[in-house]
Amino acid sequence: MLTVEPIIRASGLSYGKFKETVRTNHRNILRARKGPMSVALADAWCRRIGRHPAEVYGLTVWLQALRSGDL
Repeated sequence: MLTVEPIIRASGLSYGKFKETVRTNHRNILRARKGPMSVALADAWCRRIGRHPAEVYGLTVWLQALRSGDL
């Protein structure tokens, strides 16, 4: 299950700057914290912080999420 926590940690940004960078609001982050995040949303937010999702989640977890078909 993908959640937002690894993306927040990988960004190294403050909460406010993270929201601005990934272009979202507090409610969406709370929803993503509870999970699961869609693969598409996780991919978009990772790219917006300048990282590949496989770097953020690890290759095994990312490939598993892709195979689950949660696009």
